[in-house]
Amino acid sequence: METLQELELELYPHKSRCYQLHFFSEPLKKGIIILFHKDGKEADEIKSYRPVTLLLTIGKVLEQILLRTLNHTIKKKNLLHHNEFGFRGGRSTDDAIYQLAERIQDAKHKKLHTKVISLYIQGAFDHLQYNSIGNSLDEINFTSHTIETLKDILNYRKVTIQTAQVPVSWSQQQECAQGSCTGPMFWNLVANEIISEEWQPNVHLQAFANDFIFVMSEPTGAKPKATAQAALTKFPHWTDKHQLKVCTEKSTTILMSRLVSDPRVKWDNQIN
Repeated sequence: METLQELELELYPHKSRCYQLHFFSEPLKKGIIILFHKDGKEADEIKSYRPVTLLLTIGKVLEQILLRTLNHTIKKKNLLHHNEFGFRGGRSTDDAIYQLAERIQDAKHKKLHTKVISLYIQGAFDHLQYNSIGNSLDEINFTSHTIETLKDILNYRKVTIQTAQVPVSWSQQQECAQGSCTGPMFWNLVANEIISEEWQPNVHLQAFANDFIFVMSEPTGAKPKATAQAALTKFPHWTDKHQLKVCTEKSTTILMSRLVSDPRVKWDNQIN
């Protein structure tokens, strides 16, 4: 059985050709959707199934080679915000939780009123727009064969699913297939836009994958509501731009303060 390194050596001529032409072969962009039933879910409900897209191994290896080069560029140029923890080597949920706890503890020592708001992006990979990914790659502002070839990966993608009658295929303008090598990094590049926004000094935003957490600390009890509302007004500009949606059922707010009641804030008239 060939190792990944041996396979990469065999694919080197093909990789070089992709680089020169900024072209990713169309057969490698075609995926087959397989539905996996979720344990404990009703068999007749569509949400009870998890779609997984199967891609050709040779294509995934080529994606991995491209991704490794992109990761090197991103790390060398420090292009991702340090408050972004998901899908990054050397960073984990423990690191994200530690930073969050440290921020809250520091505010407590300073006797500040702190409001924590957790926002969950629903179906982040399913709704990630290809034009958003392409624009994020352009924002790197680094012309290279790698980036141009990665952008071509997003062109003319197709998926096929077997129905009871015949296979059905369609073109894609959104969605990163589960199991794809580039999907997590593409998401990080799009998410980096909102994390890198200029927030007020008393506003901290961090993310792990599609979970975003605001920590807002103020010296007086009257200010957390206004600060939180300003942040929740700004965040939707990003979600609307990229056609993403916050799942209010999985989002929440917590007040850490001597205040008796939690000041109400609105997100689409649903989150308080």
